[in-house]
Amino acid sequence: MGIANLGENVLGTTQPSTYTVMLAPALEVRLLKSTAVHELFHCFQVGMGLAEGDIPDDKLWLLDATAVWSENFIYSDYNCEHQHLPSFFNNLDNQLIAGFKRYGGYMFFYFLDTYLQDKSSVPNALKKAKTTSVNYILPELVADFNAAYYLFAGYNYNEVPMKFYKDTPPFPDIKRIRSQPFINDAASYDIPVSLEGEPCGTMFWIHR
Repeated sequence: MGIANLGENVLGTTQPSTYTVMLAPALEVRLLKSTAVHELFHCFQVGMGLAEGDIPDDKLWLLDATAVWSENFIYSDYNCEHQHLPSFFNNLDNQLIAGFKRYGGYMFFYFLDTYLQDKSSVPNALKKAKTTSVNYILPELVADFNAAYYLFAGYNYNEVPMKFYKDTPPFPDIKRIRSQPFINDAASYDIPVSLEGEPCGTMFWIHR
């Protein structure tokens, strides 16, 4: 592990062939430690054989999403992972497994681990990812995936009266950007909607 100028907005890197981790200089102590955890988790993934050859986009998503999850797992009170929440909440009407949500996608594993008390989801996902597409791994992580994903959608509403995410310090008050039109009438209500044809299309909420 070493320190190096890695370029603008790059906090750390991992060289798979040598298991070498480099961190950006002058990082605040908590961010430095959190970034070190993230990159060391990538080393574990390399050791599992998940970084061989050309890595498909869905596996890249899994590698970064679980690496960010590890930051919270080790330093739960640092909350450095919160920097990725806007990319998650502002794109709830897009598929969960997407390149631009590689880091914010940690919320799926955070939800399973923290709120469903499923401590096996991350190791199981990584073990299966060597031979199976991530799109088909995620629905197999919990016994009743549809029910779990429905609940996940409710948590992602993240507004009163459905502001369920808790953290210490408090979970940020990040509201999702609504790309769906709102229809306000006397019988208005909120319903969950999932993307058609996508096994892991993010379920989001619209106002009817």
